[in-house]
Amino acid sequence: MGFDLTKLSEASRMLSECKSFNGVKKIRDVAIAAQQYARASALGLEALNHSNEIKMMADRKLGEFLLEIHAQPGRPKNGSTPGTISKKAQLQDLGVSKTQSHRFEQMAKVPQEVFDKIVNADNATDEGREITASSVLEWSKPHVANNSGENEWYTPPEIIEAAREAMGSIDLDPASSKVAQKNVRAAKYYTAKQDGLTKPWDGNVWLNPPYSRELIAEFISKLVAEYCAGDVVQAVVLTNNATDTEWWQQLASRCDACCFLRGRVSFLDESGEPVRKPLQGQTVIYLGSRIQEFTDEFGVLGQVLESEHGEIS
Repeated sequence: MGFDLTKLSEASRMLSECKSFNGVKKIRDVAIAAQQYARASALGLEALNHSNEIKMMADRKLGEFLLEIHAQPGRPKNGSTPGTISKKAQLQDLGVSKTQSHRFEQMAKVPQEVFDKIVNADNATDEGREITASSVLEWSKPHVANNSGENEWYTPPEIIEAAREAMGSIDLDPASSKVAQKNVRAAKYYTAKQDGLTKPWDGNVWLNPPYSRELIAEFISKLVAEYCAGDVVQAVVLTNNATDTEWWQQLASRCDACCFLRGRVSFLDESGEPVRKPLQGQTVIYLGSRIQEFTDEFGVLGQVLESEHGEIS
């Protein structure tokens, strides 16, 4: 007998109201059963994505429970006197493996607004793609995600100053925060809450986009569109060396120059202290007519290549 998909809407409602760890696990099991049925049947992408969405929401909620539990120095076991209990023992009591615990907690650490944007069944289905946990977990990996205070990774001032000198000014930073503006000092900026994707872009743009797979593609697409339309006059974009991705190729196909930075960037925390370097090297891509100025500024930071008719040479 097939899985009753009406259980999905009920599971979603129950998840929002659930206050117990075991209760969330049961709802997660319902979502997994729905996933399996959707894959084995002809229900299609819509049913699969809604199943995936509920499972990931449950994973995140389990992660929130686990973070709260592990923050406490000792918890009573089976009603006994409180004492020091190892994390391994806590997980065994909860019926969760160490690997699951790590994944759930990583999901819980992703800012809610970012999580909601990535895990959206309706949007994903409209775009013809399946939402997966890897998209969320990729965001939480130890690399720069954007200039927001949520992730506490900020671009070193020497790179920002090179961008300012190359373009002559920074008119807009569309993926930023109040803290980031201590160094960027853009004439105008948008925070994650304001959602720069919904706002107009113009002038000289500095962009260090959010690095989740979906969001970075959206920011790059908007930049290229605004530049081709003539609203954005110049842009300097800092990204990972993700040359295998569609968004990087889209950006490179329109750029006028590109700098492959020497070494990996030492990003800063909110206090201005260096944090862990990302696992990949970084690229600074330029769109605009001041190619010589860009080369002069970034040539001391890495290898600069100029493009010919939109192709790096």
